[in-house]
Amino acid sequence: MGKSFLADTNIAARFIAEDLSEKGKLFLEAGIEENKIYISVINRIELLSWKVDKPKERLISIFLKNVTEYPIQEKVIDKTIEIRRNYKIRLPDAIIAATCLAHKLILLTDNEADFNKIKGLKIINPTKEF
Repeated sequence: MGKSFLADTNIAARFIAEDLSEKGKLFLEAGIEENKIYISVINRIELLSWKVDKPKERLISIFLKNVTEYPIQEKVIDKTIEIRRNYKIRLPDAIIAATCLAHKLILLTDNEADFNKIKGLKIINPTKEF
């Protein structure tokens, strides 16, 4: 697994809920173990904003402790502005895409419709690919 990936919120949630195929689950587990799975601070905000029961909250916390989080840096801000100017996309998704582009990460998402129009953004859908 030589490449690095950013797990979109929907994929993180599906991983936590054990709602991925066995191959998708193993892919993410290996990536986490090899420190190849990243998130944006936006993903953490989204995951922790949900009202969930205590066991799910604990699983979210474990997931967050085992991935590397990118803050919103100046290069991400600049790329987010560029994306928002050129594409009709929600701000959180623009920040996630910008984080991927700024750090040369491949986006793991099952929300391809919102991201596939962004030039240069590489996407893998773990619900289809595996």
